[in-house]
Amino acid sequence: MKIICKIFVMGLGIAFMMSACGGGGSANTTSLPPSITIQPSSVTMVTGNNTSFSVAASGTALSYQWQVDAGSGSFSNVSDTGVYSGATTATLSLTRATLSMNASRYRVIVSGTVSPSATSDSATLTVAAQTKAVVTLATTGTLPGGLTIGGLQTDINYPVNRGLSITNSNVVASGVATGSTLIPNTAVSGIASIGNLTLSGAGFLVGEFATLTFTISPGNTVSISDFTIVPGSTMIFASDNATTDLSNQISVIIQRVTFQ
Repeated sequence: MKIICKIFVMGLGIAFMMSACGGGGSANTTSLPPSITIQPSSVTMVTGNNTSFSVAASGTALSYQWQVDAGSGSFSNVSDTGVYSGATTATLSLTRATLSMNASRYRVIVSGTVSPSATSDSATLTVAAQTKAVVTLATTGTLPGGLTIGGLQTDINYPVNRGLSITNSNVVASGVATGSTLIPNTAVSGIASIGNLTLSGAGFLVGEFATLTFTISPGNTVSISDFTIVPGSTMIFASDNATTDLSNQISVIIQRVTFQ
């Protein structure tokens, strides 16, 4: 068929009937099937900590479904319950994984608008028993203008029947208080006391100030909730010769707990 392109001259402008010449059509797009570009990697961790498995894939309009083989030899779909989140995304997150999850295998099925779907390699989760719990303390709140923290006292409660123990040498200043003098008292079983934090100089600001490393005896498993600040045990003073009580403005919190 012969197609004639007509050109019309209108004043100083020229209008082309592009569609009549085939130049006004839209560009074709090609849908691609899913393809795994980065496989999930195996993970080794300590029970009670968090971890994740991730995959990267190419394709059109991708969707994801993670699966687990918990030891039966067959895979089943993971859902966003219990320790799992992100079961239908590119990253599966595990929060506070348990020792019973050791040797579980994970894989993901990636689907798209074009078949077939792509199944990743499996990645193995290795979960080791806890030997230590590292508790990080921090202050929170707003300091009055011109003041810094010069000293504080607080007590940390922990259950001795869970195989936890600590010595004075395992309580150290950290974060904003690095370089200051920490005077701990761990003589009372079940309570780790930071009796005083004395500073040289201008004191320190709000933030992480101490790290406590507890030993966990074999056969025991500890959770984050096992560590608490003893109510009413906290006193905080400004660096102006400890004359200004900051306990109403500043408080002590457990910033994080990790396990080794």
